[in-house]
Amino acid sequence: MELFAQKANLFADFLFVQLGLLILLFGRHFKAGWHSHTQQLSIGLAMASLSQLAIRGTLQHVATQVTIHTQDDYNRVVSQMNSLNNASSIIFIVVLVWWIVCLWSDEPGMKTTVSEEQAVDSE
Repeated sequence: MELFAQKANLFADFLFVQLGLLILLFGRHFKAGWHSHTQQLSIGLAMASLSQLAIRGTLQHVATQVTIHTQDDYNRVVSQMNSLNNASSIIFIVVLVWWIVCLWSDEPGMKTTVSEEQAVDSE
């Protein structure tokens, strides 16, 4: 089951990166501007997935290419792997902050003035 979960996460990350690229490429064609919430959410999700793929690849490279002869070598490798896992968490927090900032602001073209809102409410 653990292997299935790892492969499913890998597949999902790959699909999220593809989705982000498709939205970036075709978003303007379908009238979704650069500052639309849809594109900003997909950019954040794609960047989180891309960083996860890079970190997994680096962890795999470190685990398979390092030769351990002493306890100090082992401790150094474990420390590097822990640092990479911490980097993954930091990237996720940065993506969350990106989403908060992007969703805090209104989408372009969605701003209405107070007088327009009052006119709609009075009708």
